[in-house]
Amino acid sequence: MNHSIFKLLHVISKLTPSQKEVVSDIGFSSILDLQCSTIPMNLVKWLADHYDTVTNTVHFATGFSFALNAQVVRTILDIPISPTQVQCIHSDQSFNFFKSQIISVGSTPSVDELVASLTPNTVGDQFARTFMLLVLSSFLCPNGKNLCSSKFYSAILSVPQINQ
Repeated sequence: MNHSIFKLLHVISKLTPSQKEVVSDIGFSSILDLQCSTIPMNLVKWLADHYDTVTNTVHFATGFSFALNAQVVRTILDIPISPTQVQCIHSDQSFNFFKSQIISVGSTPSVDELVASLTPNTVGDQFARTFMLLVLSSFLCPNGKNLCSSKFYSAILSVPQINQ
């Protein structure tokens, strides 16, 4: 099981007031309210059994179903939604920028490396970018390798545009 979410929750519990303000400023204050100490495996199994990957729909035994789409995620997580598509592309400029900003053994940082780089002294735009990479890599768009994907770099390079 991917335990990255628990690492994110630990980071959230240690954020300074100024770091929490940065998270609010970029439109992701609801992430600060995430809390869970366990993941109910019965719920995970039930969701896996009732989720249709072709239609992105959850089906209930009563016949009711709902699609998991951007609006549902926005409603549940209270995170920004924009009519503009997030550009998940690799750009050499953004890749080189992040490589110079976040120390990593591999070509992209691991969740553990992102966690280690978020200290109380990490502030401003550097904090915003690193925190968003952690949120993306551990919660919103995790992968089985617990690595950050460089395809997100371009989307969060400009901190004032993150909430878009």
